[in-house]
Amino acid sequence: MKDYPEKHHSGVMVLLVIVIVVGFGALLTSDVREFPSVPGSPGQLAGNIGGLAFHVGDVIPGGYAPPWDIFNDDEMISVATPEVIAFDSGNLVQNSLLSVSHEQALIYKYGFVYDLDFSVWVPFTFYQETMDGSDWIADYAEFAGVLENNEVSDGEYFFVTYSCKQYNGEWKCGCASEDDCGYWMIQSYDVSNYVCDDGVYSCDDNSLYLCDGNEDVLVEDCGVYYTCDVDAGACVIPSAPSFCGDGTCDAGEYTSNCPEDCSCTDSDGGINYYVQGETTLHTPQEDFCDSVYEDRLNEYYCNSAGGISVEYYICPNGCEDGACLPEEEPVNEPETLLWLGQENGHLRSCDVNDECIDHGDISPGTVIFSLAVLEDKLWLGQAYSLSSCDGDLNCDSIIMEDHILSSAVFDDKLWVGGKWSGDLWSCDSNSNCSNHGDKGGYIYSMAVYDNKLWIGHASGHLSSCDSSGSCEDHGFQGNYSADSQASGIYSMAVFDNKLWLGQNDGTLASCTIDAICSYKNRIVAINDPKINTMKVYEDYLWVGLSHGYISKCNEGGFCMNFLPQDEMVEGAGANDMAAFNNLLYVGMNDGDLFSCNVDGVCEDLGNEGVPINSLAVFSNDDSDTGGGAGPACGDGVCDAGEDASSCSEDCVVQVDVSTNMCGAGDKGLKCEERAARNYCIAIGYSDYMSDSKVCDGGDHYSGNWADNPDNPLQEYCGDSGSDEWVVTIDCIV
Repeated sequence: MKDYPEKHHSGVMVLLVIVIVVGFGALLTSDVREFPSVPGSPGQLAGNIGGLAFHVGDVIPGGYAPPWDIFNDDEMISVATPEVIAFDSGNLVQNSLLSVSHEQALIYKYGFVYDLDFSVWVPFTFYQETMDGSDWIADYAEFAGVLENNEVSDGEYFFVTYSCKQYNGEWKCGCASEDDCGYWMIQSYDVSNYVCDDGVYSCDDNSLYLCDGNEDVLVEDCGVYYTCDVDAGACVIPSAPSFCGDGTCDAGEYTSNCPEDCSCTDSDGGINYYVQGETTLHTPQEDFCDSVYEDRLNEYYCNSAGGISVEYYICPNGCEDGACLPEEEPVNEPETLLWLGQENGHLRSCDVNDECIDHGDISPGTVIFSLAVLEDKLWLGQAYSLSSCDGDLNCDSIIMEDHILSSAVFDDKLWVGGKWSGDLWSCDSNSNCSNHGDKGGYIYSMAVYDNKLWIGHASGHLSSCDSSGSCEDHGFQGNYSADSQASGIYSMAVFDNKLWLGQNDGTLASCTIDAICSYKNRIVAINDPKINTMKVYEDYLWVGLSHGYISKCNEGGFCMNFLPQDEMVEGAGANDMAAFNNLLYVGMNDGDLFSCNVDGVCEDLGNEGVPINSLAVFSNDDSDTGGGAGPACGDGVCDAGEDASSCSEDCVVQVDVSTNMCGAGDKGLKCEERAARNYCIAIGYSDYMSDSKVCDGGDHYSGNWADNPDNPLQEYCGDSGSDEWVVTIDCIV
């Protein structure tokens, strides 16, 4: 199968795949298992050949087939929707769909789009389900995506697909005529970008835009209280209506253009993300959590013009009941790491950023053959010792009588096998171990399947054991290589509800719960390909071989070999594998560590020069890691995460108005909300606490505020014979 890697160019759509599974009709139910040959690469286009999307009757360029079925009334097979992608100032993002529909046919899972900027064919993949692990999709395939204005060049984009259908028992693929087939089917679509006049303002939906580099850039959303003005290049205050001054705040009147009729109020004191408020001008607007955008708060407040504005704020800790949830104190969660056991007895750990630490020789044992996790401890199977380590790498070790090549967790115990003696041990979480005796010599691998512990021997025999350590020998289950040597069971894994065996001559077999095993495949990469390790990753069985190859196998035992890549040296065996950080990690016997994706593309993460024998994923519960305590309410500082509602002692200050603003005379601050809010802001605070004003009840304080040049609130001061006056007020820090 050809492997087309992903590529990204400026002239190619960023595509999002939509998977649709369609029945395959008669062909699926038949016994036909032969598939047509896959096509070669599409030929080079000789420049722009003109025209838009191809329809029946159009002239098709030489070397390509038309996108319709010449055997079936010229029914269209390959189309682009829409055929013309035209951007405009109000729609700078467009959806696009490339689809192939060919009933009772096979569609090749790869297609190509011609990149205008680089003059190359760029592959894409239809992700509909293929038949029997082949390269062919039944009946229908599609590839959907999103294009952004000026992210792609103007012009005609060609794409090619390949479809095959049987006529009179013969595959007909990409036919230009009944006797001339085997071409890619060509189709096209057209892209037309939006271009504006640089430096020119425009208004759209009462929002002001400025053309910058052939693109309209939003300058300001004028909202409902201002008017977009192209000539002024700004949002301006609308003129006061003729009925301003009638004592009623009517539609079209705001504090900005008719202050005598209108006053805006906000119960949570303005922009306050952590308190639900109600802002009122003509009608109340209550803060609420958006039902469309997750964790977004719609926070209403009174703007500087006296109207109502809204801020869209993403709550860092979630939104509930019209307010952001407060920050939770950080919890020191254990960090999950990938652990590596090495030939020299050293233990390494790697984080999700592939940064690794060598912890050195942390136990008295030498070579680390195996790793396992039981009861929040990492267990090391070594040469003549078994160690259990906590997250801080405090380890307890016990002397064993053999090399511990394999281990498995079964019945809440750790089970380990001896290399030379064939002895089987079980250990509890306190390292109390019992020897259950020789189970047939040379225990190379273990797995838990059907509530039993299964043991693979170097002799090729397979055993199953119960929780008491009593085992049944199911006999020789290996294959025989050319030199008639028994195939030792070097590795085991549970996949597709079967027990899979990997053997030292490359034989792959699967077994039922009754120990009935069947030969599946012999993975032959080079001479003597031992299957050292097997792991399940992304719904496939992955096999690591002794000469650096890895294979991806499906439920039927059909495997695809991936050659050593980059720094992966042929002959450097894959000793062990582990799924971690959404990738498959491979430890090699030359000291290299690789991370591989589901397509078998691997990256070299470095070399320690010492063979990596085993891998395990384990949470390092280190009490010394993590952040410190969160904001401390009561420390006299209004910290991040604290607000007036959650920590009033730090975030609210009571101000004595009479001592702050009064002078000689008989005037002062009126006891009303607008004056109180602006007063707190004027003396350096963010807002005032709603309904926190304490008024004098008519016994006015002396003071001549209106005549004081330092008074920022002259318009809110009145004669002593007017309303009550503010004595104290709570201002928000």
